[in-house]
Amino acid sequence: MVCLDELRREISGGDSGDQSVTPAAVARQNALLEQYLSAGATVFLDSTKVEPRVRAELVERARRHRRPIVALRFLPDLDTCRTRNRLRSADRRADGGHTEGGWARRVSMRAW
Repeated sequence: MVCLDELRREISGGDSGDQSVTPAAVARQNALLEQYLSAGATVFLDSTKVEPRVRAELVERARRHRRPIVALRFLPDLDTCRTRNRLRSADRRADGGHTEGGWARRVSMRAW
């Protein structure tokens, strides 16, 4: 399994939510994916809030290696999002409009 949060934690020295290290974590994720796919291995990728463009790139990467693709998308209900946001530390909390707007966009997005 390749988990973007775990890669962030490793690179940042312990903080899986440190968005400043996301570019380095994504580079490491892509290198690991290439390594595993090239070897013909099955890879489970755990990556939250993947944008459609990034998802398409990941799908294309798997197709180039002729690997099967399965995507699971979990969408919590809006009340769960609000509760989780309230429980975040102040420096990680999204304003109410961002939480609700983000939830509405995720619900309306196509998987691919």
